[in-house]
Amino acid sequence: MSSLNDLADDKLQHILMFTLKKLALNTVDITEVEALSLQQYLKAAAGNIKLIYSESLDVLRFLAVLNMPSNSSIRERFRLNSSKLGIIEQVWKDNRHLLCNDATTRLTDLVTNSDWITHIEVGNHWCSRHITPITLLQIASENSHEQKDDILEVEFSHESLYHFLIQLDAIQAQLDEAK
Repeated sequence: MSSLNDLADDKLQHILMFTLKKLALNTVDITEVEALSLQQYLKAAAGNIKLIYSESLDVLRFLAVLNMPSNSSIRERFRLNSSKLGIIEQVWKDNRHLLCNDATTRLTDLVTNSDWITHIEVGNHWCSRHITPITLLQIASENSHEQKDDILEVEFSHESLYHFLIQLDAIQAQLDEAK
């Protein structure tokens, strides 16, 4: 049973907001002054403060990774009551933007070049009548936060390339809908 279940609703909201702000600042370690302040506000034992904070940190990290997982997955993973799930969901929806500021977003890679080549083996006495065309796709990207270039090489058969292109079309359709 999660220690977050034992908190009053307003106190749960307070610890979640405190934890979100710590995550937004990339300083997840709790100081003694902060622990004492939380202990006084939550009226909890000194030993429970770090546990409560740690559990709220785990829940918010889980939400940040999965954006908004189902209530059942949160309930099962953290053993939270339904009333607490509603509070967590509302705090997350209202304040998740705190984690999306310039200081916390990761610099993305930039695709700088792409190239492809198709290989067809036309004659091989070991594999007569088994022609397998292969396409090699090479994507070069510039890693802006480490200042280095990365090269990704992917080999496709005709069937796997076809499925890949269908997936790209689906992604493009979702991006078009989001505009």
